[in-house]
Amino acid sequence: VNASVTHAFGQHQLIVGGSYSDYVGDHFGEVIWARYAGDTDIRDRYYENDARKTDANAFAKLSYGVNGRLQLFGDVQVRQVNYDFLGFDDELDNVTQNAAFTFINPKAGVDYTVHEGGRVYASVAVANREPNRDDFIETTPESRPTSEQLIDYEAGYERRSGRLAVGVNGYYMDYSDQLVLTGQLNDVGAALRTNVPESYRTGIELTWAAQLTQRLLWKGNATWSRNRIRNFTEFVDDWDSGEQLTFTYNETPIAFSPDWIAGSELGFTCWNKPDRGRADLTLVTKYVGEQYLDNSSSDARKLDAYLVNDLRLNASLEKLFGIPQVDVNLTIRNIFNELYENNGWSYSFVEGGTRQEFVGLYPQAPRNVLVGVVVRW
Repeated sequence: VNASVTHAFGQHQLIVGGSYSDYVGDHFGEVIWARYAGDTDIRDRYYENDARKTDANAFAKLSYGVNGRLQLFGDVQVRQVNYDFLGFDDELDNVTQNAAFTFINPKAGVDYTVHEGGRVYASVAVANREPNRDDFIETTPESRPTSEQLIDYEAGYERRSGRLAVGVNGYYMDYSDQLVLTGQLNDVGAALRTNVPESYRTGIELTWAAQLTQRLLWKGNATWSRNRIRNFTEFVDDWDSGEQLTFTYNETPIAFSPDWIAGSELGFTCWNKPDRGRADLTLVTKYVGEQYLDNSSSDARKLDAYLVNDLRLNASLEKLFGIPQVDVNLTIRNIFNELYENNGWSYSFVEGGTRQEFVGLYPQAPRNVLVGVVVRW
């Protein structure tokens, strides 16, 4: 359920609203294969439980126009989240439990038009987020992750002039108890997370769009970022002693957080006839820099950088054989047949006094084709 009311007065605007959602789900796991099954049959359920999550929030947003060029804005949200779930208690028994969170998320900022087609802006915001269901059911109350808090500082500049639009945005995201991926998986392949007391993400984002010719449009984005945990303690199973060893890292990269990301779309209008339709051909390029599978910054547990290109044809044909409109979409993915992995997992342990690891990578599909046709009448 969502509701909001908007009130405009002069150069100002006030929006007040809220929402409420109630999710109830039946969660279960089934045996799909076992070499030594005993009395277990295929599709027997090895766990089954209900879960419920309610999420309610109320908010107010104010936009205050000081003059024709300067605008101040602010908003605040109050959010209440409640979980009921089946999970482990301190005695490792699976029992029904409850977790509740109340968050206050404020934001304030300024927007200033410096010249025609150009604006600068700055903002600061506080955001809180609760752990997800997997975080709850895979832990005990003693080891269970808590909510994370983010203070986000941003400032930027945008310029539009004729056929060119550019934007640059700088940000610093200061986290308390950020929930980060550990690189490990649970029994059904879901990624596990843990809280880290102090961490940050900072970087610069660049966006652009250029109408190079009447038919040729190029738009894209590029981001450089630095994503670090200030102090991180890694726990590694010691198979020799049955205990855990600890390794401490300072300013270690956050798992699955590449320093460089870039994307580009180069589009060419092949055909554009009023009342007949049009066809556009687009080269889509994506670059993702190297990233670590866990928070130890080990090159033995790392995804290599990759560059992938797709070719996309979108055609809209009108009045074809008496049909009002036919849309044809053809995408050739990974046109250069790049061999790469974009995800993975890792598990480290010590055996015979030597640290070892299991690493799993998810290879992506080579060149493949996707075709879609939509007929409208």
